Amino acid sequence: LHPLQSLSLQSIRRRSAEEQMAVMHAIIAALLAGPIVVRFLFRLVSAAINPEELFKEPPGPTPHPWIGNLLQLDLERPYRSLYELSKKYGSVFTVYLGHKKMVVLAGYEAVRLAVDGYEQRNSPLLKDLNPGCYGIMLANAIEVFGMPQSISEEQILEECGHLIETFKEHEGNPFDTTDPVNYAVSNVIASIVYGNRVDYGDPWFRIVVSGVAQKTSFAGSATTQFYMFPRTICSMPHAMVKNGEKDARFMKDFVKHLKRTLNPNTSRGLVDDLLLRQRVVWFCADQVQEELDRVLGNGCISMEDRQNLPFTNAVIHETQRMANIYPMAIAYQTTHNISFQGYFIKQGTTVFSLLTSVLYDESEWETPHTFNPAHFLNEEGKFIQRNAFLFCSGFAGRKITLGESLANMALFLLFTSLLQRFRITPPIGVSEDDLAVTPTEGAPPPHQLCAVCR
Repeated sequence: LHPLQSLSLQSIRRRSAEEQMAVMHAIIAALLAGPIVVRFLFRLVSAAINPEELFKEPPGPTPHPWIGNLLQLDLERPYRSLYELSKKYGSVFTVYLGHKKMVVLAGYEAVRLAVDGYEQRNSPLLKDLNPGCYGIMLANAIEVFGMPQSISEEQILEECGHLIETFKEHEGNPFDTTDPVNYAVSNVIASIVYGNRVDYGDPWFRIVVSGVAQKTSFAGSATTQFYMFPRTICSMPHAMVKNGEKDARFMKDFVKHLKRTLNPNTSRGLVDDLLLRQRVVWFCADQVQEELDRVLGNGCISMEDRQNLPFTNAVIHETQRMANIYPMAIAYQTTHNISFQGYFIKQGTTVFSLLTSVLYDESEWETPHTFNPAHFLNEEGKFIQRNAFLFCSGFAGRKITLGESLANMALFLLFTSLLQRFRITPPIGVSEDDLAVTPTEGAPPPHQLCAVCR
């Protein structure tokens, strides 16, 4: 062949080989990209039917096999670890407790927005620990029963008198204030629910109040808060279950007594209790007592005086905020697939709100980690409410806060009545800084105080 013809033939063959390679590459690329395209199309079709599938799941720390994120949590005070994690992963994040996936909501806005949509709640722990129970705590909807404030106030003030006498019996010597205060608060509830108070020395009454304290401690434990081992919790003859049985026997016996002494012309009200406890803040006590002396003198306290005691009211509210008795709300399960703040949360996922993040939210409080009654005072020194505080105090909705007004009334009257008559101090040899009364698992640790008559 002519050299030019030979060169042309080689060029044709080379182009043919290149075209074959190009076709081969295209086939390989199609085979590799095919599954991706199919998956993408599937997601589009799925999204058309179920739009929330396009949302990503909440971020969170990488879980370890079997144990999840347990090593990253302080199990004595898990809310602190979760609060720190929220700074890294945001207001909606995921943690694994063993194999159990949980979504955590942090900060006022996230918790508020989520709760607004919790019209139907599903609390697996309460249902499993209370099988067949359909009481006030587990009701989805219930009417709030009204109660004359004057009657409640009289009963609380009567109980304040008994508590004051108990304090006087110690004549200024150190004693543990926990039991007397618990008995007084429990008696306020008993007086309104049953129409009778119980003597502080009654053996059954002491057992029941002690059982309530134990159940509060158990309810605040990490195992219960996270509901990590439901089968174990429900199968164990735990003290919480035993205490519930004791409570039931006590209430049945008491109700039998009430039936025998029933007066058809007298109504004995109904209320659900929310027991709140104060933490003494020493440097504010003098200012509170100065305000009480200026406004009341030696007169009797009443709820009408609260509006004239702005600093005292602010100290009570700030004490509740800093005490942070219930740092994590009761966990709930989602009843259907939801999208929340750009994240997809699958049906049946356990979700709980970190209330401590609301009480310490830097966008809501000027000095969130410091005791500061000014959080509840305006520039003129008048008391003001804060939405974040109101939200936490009524977080659980009507299911748990039916007695909220009663609890606030009892807290105000007990606190002011005691400070009006006593100077509360640490025992001799114990500094105010050494007296640790920061709540652990819903209650302050055992401690002693001196109540010196003023």
